[in-house]
Amino acid sequence: MKTLTTILFAVLLMAGTLPAAAQHHDNQKQAPQKAKDGMMQDGMMQDGMMQDGMMGRMHQMHMQMMDQAMQDPFQHSTLMVHVLPTMQLPLELSDEQVAHLEEAVEVFNRQQSALQDKASQAQSQLKDLLASDKPDPAQVKLLLRETGMLRADLKALGFETAYRMEAELSEAQWAKLSEMTPMQIHHHMAMHMTMMEMMQALQGDMMQAGMMEMMPAENMQNGMMKQ
Repeated sequence: MKTLTTILFAVLLMAGTLPAAAQHHDNQKQAPQKAKDGMMQDGMMQDGMMQDGMMGRMHQMHMQMMDQAMQDPFQHSTLMVHVLPTMQLPLELSDEQVAHLEEAVEVFNRQQSALQDKASQAQSQLKDLLASDKPDPAQVKLLLRETGMLRADLKALGFETAYRMEAELSEAQWAKLSEMTPMQIHHHMAMHMTMMEMMQALQGDMMQAGMMEMMPAENMQNGMMKQ
């Protein structure tokens, strides 16, 4: 009888410990998967935060460029050249007006590209001249004047084109455009223009686009020391 009692007690003890052992084993199997899932969730959260941060920085950069463009009359003109044809809805432009504005942009782009090519050639000549053993001061002066004139021509091109395009607007349309804040214009650009088109509109004239960078100071110093 004593032996039977002992056996029954052992069976009951094993019956109570088996579920606990099985649960412990399952927990051990699930732990790596839970850890993996947690790492994936953390990674997704970090990626999302990085993307949000990048978008925030890009938005801030665009707003800074927008503020700069709105304050500079020449950059503002270039901005309007690119933006006006996209404002059919907010300004209630007719199809004919949009067609005229788009044609003006095409002419502007061709003329701007030609001036930029000339400026690039002049800047390359100036760079080579300053890097030579004995740069001719008179030639340096001529090239500086040429690059300066090309920069002025580009500013004037944007200003004149925007003036002609704005002449297509009625008084009511011009009033609506004048009342738009930089934030509203930026929002409109984000909704109706590609990123490349926005950057092109915001970069302003050729100097802001970085196409007429002046020579590094050490190049000019080296040229003067060689003389």
